[in-house]
Formats: sequence, structure tokens, C-alpha cells
Amino acid sequence: MKHVFRFGLLAMSLAFASSGMALLVTSSSDANTLLAAGLGALPVGVSITGVTYNGASSASGTYANLAFSPLNSIGRGTLMTTGDAQLAIGPNTDDSAGIDNGGPLGSFANYDGLNSIDLFNVATLTVSFDVQTATNLSFDFAYGSDEYWFYTNSPFNDSFFAFLDGGTKTLALDSHGQAITVDNQFLTIDNRPDTFSPTNGFGLPDKPGTGTAAGINELQYDGFTPTLRTSFDVGAGSHTLAFVIGDAGDGVLDSGVFISRILGTGNGGPTGPSPEPSTLVAVLGAVPMLIAISRRRRAK
Repeated sequence: MKHVFRFGLLAMSLAFASSGMALLVTSSSDANTLLAAGLGALPVGVSITGVTYNGASSASGTYANLAFSPLNSIGRGTLMTTGDAQLAIGPNTDDSAGIDNGGPLGSFANYDGLNSIDLFNVATLTVSFDVQTATNLSFDFAYGSDEYWFYTNSPFNDSFFAFLDGGTKTLALDSHGQAITVDNQFLTIDNRPDTFSPTNGFGLPDKPGTGTAAGINELQYDGFTPTLRTSFDVGAGSHTLAFVIGDAGDGVLDSGVFISRILGTGNGGPTGPSPEPSTLVAVLGAVPMLIAISRRRRAK
């Protein structure tokens, strides 16, 4: 019950900012802080019993005031990355932004029911919760990556997974039922300015950047999925939900996932668009000053 009380107070304290403010990212590796920022309105009979975070301290944080219109339905929440959470902040002046944070390695067999992958710089947030009666729960998210567009269809297949009760097959899918990876080509929001190279080095046609000024100013990653809601059934009893993100191929270019409304009421259906944004936007304080290291990986 202490966890639930703490999360409730934190969530209430994050509810009064102007949507006109700039994107705020506050780095944190505190599991309670991360969950509080992204927690949804828990349905009756659902209670949090614990939360843990495993990963580099720079890789995760909280975010608020995400106003970029394709993603603003998840205006505040939890940010998990493969490098440095601060690198998610725009303007998008670097088409190969990233840092190898030295985080854990991970191997994920059968992540989509068929394939396996080894990941670098893995960050994991695991939520433990109890359910009194069987119900349908959900979480909302959008995934972005600087591996887009050059490294799409390549071994640098950075991935975001969500595993229920220690399972190996991810709950987090796109609207076509595919796992959330760079290679699934569901990063349909192009945030690259037209000054970035249109080249794809791995067999796909060139694709000139089409990013809008608003997106380029607010966010760094070159491509994003739309905002998505994943719903899933749980029976009465104790459960865990683990969010996992990691670099594939190497630990260089960054990817990140914005997660919101964790353990909210599900819609009972397959993965689909998340709902319209709330009128309440979080205040998380000043963005820490940080000098980020970026370097280009070239495959010429």
C-alpha cells in the first residue's frame, strides 16, 4: 500500500503545466519515480506491489509537455532509451545522435513468436501488481530511433518489448501485429529535415526527410511510430509487466520509447491508436544541463 500511496501523491503533483511549455526530460534511474510519471488511472481492484529498474542511470527518465502533434496524446510519462534520455530532446540537428552507456546485455528468444535478438545497453522497468478479478489492462507508447532511415532493414535493429509474467513473447506490437523494432518499418512519422541524407544502406529505396518544423524543434529521433495502445488480459492474482529497450548490432545510435498510462483500463481489442491527450500536463522541474556525446556510425 505504501507504493500505491506514493504513486498517487506523485501523480497528483505532476498535473498542472501549460501545454505550451517546451519538452521536459528529467533523467532518473529511481524505479518509483519512473513508474509514477507513467502510471495510468488504475482500475478498481488493481494495485501496485513493487517496481524495479535495471539499466544505465543515464538511459531513463521522466518527460512532460510533449506537444509534437503526432505524439501529444501521451504528453507526459516515462522515457526509456538505449543511451541517454537527454538526447531525446530536439532540435533534430544530428541524424546519428547516440551514446554507448555501457548498460547491460540481453538475449531475447522468441520475442515475436519466431525470432531472437541480442541487445546492448538494455534498460528494463518491471512493475509488480495484484489484480482482484480478471480484467483487461493497457499501456500507451510511441517508439523513436536515430537508426531510421539509413539503418532500417539492417542488423542495427533496436527494439522495444513488453513482457507479461516473465513471458518471452512481447505484448508491445504495432497496428499490424509486428514487434516494435526499427526493421518493421512502422516508424511512419518522419522527423528528419530534408538536409539529412535520404540514403538507406540496406536495400530500401532512398527516402528524403519530410520532418515538420515543430517536430524537428522538439524531438531528436529521426523516425517515430504513431502513439499506440496495447491492451492485454490478466487473471486474478499477482503479475509482472516488464518494459525492455535495447540497442541491436552495436551500442551507438540511440532509440527511445515514451510510455504513458501504464496499467490503465484496456479497450479489449488489438493494438491501436492511443486516445486524445488529457488536458492535464505534467510539471517535472527544470531539465538538467548535460553535455551529450554523439558520434556517427558510417557503413560505407
